[in-house]
Amino acid sequence: MKLFLKPLLATSVLAAMLTSPAVDAKDAQFKAMVKVKNLFSVTSSAPLDFGMIRAQSHDTDTASLVVSPDPEAGPQAPTNPTGGTATINVITAGSPASFDVSEAAPNQELTITNPTNVDVKPIAGSGPSFTLSDFSYHVTSGGTVGRVTDNKFKVDNEGNASFNMGATLSTNAATENYEDGEYEADLEITLDY
Repeated sequence: MKLFLKPLLATSVLAAMLTSPAVDAKDAQFKAMVKVKNLFSVTSSAPLDFGMIRAQSHDTDTASLVVSPDPEAGPQAPTNPTGGTATINVITAGSPASFDVSEAAPNQELTITNPTNVDVKPIAGSGPSFTLSDFSYHVTSGGTVGRVTDNKFKVDNEGNASFNMGATLSTNAATENYEDGEYEADLEITLDY
């Protein structure tokens, strides 16, 4: 009987050690955290400039001038799609608008919403305005450099990109002629993820 009690006693002690709570156990408290940053920066570094032109209106037809967003593209000749007497002649070439994006989420796609105010009006005086249309974009650095399709482009792995915007400037059908002076429009584009 003595021989039988020793293994039973050893098994009981071992079972008690395995099932009893550890005397040296400690709890550690900690926090789970996340910081959300949906905002990024976009700044205009150059305006959309159609240069200096001669413009003549007509009551039924229009003339157009395109400024390309591609920095490698040269000046484009004005067009008169209806073949009438409305005219734009370039005296000095223009240049695309330029924008810089920073602090965006790395390698993410951004979508550009085109401007809604498309009337380029005389700063002083009266007379016909010009109309902007056919906005186009070209990434010049960061992300995927090249022409933007569907108004979407990617920033680089640091969340940066620079891009240009071009557009078409058209005369409006009018009986009044364009007066000498400066014409402008306040424009706004929106970028979003």
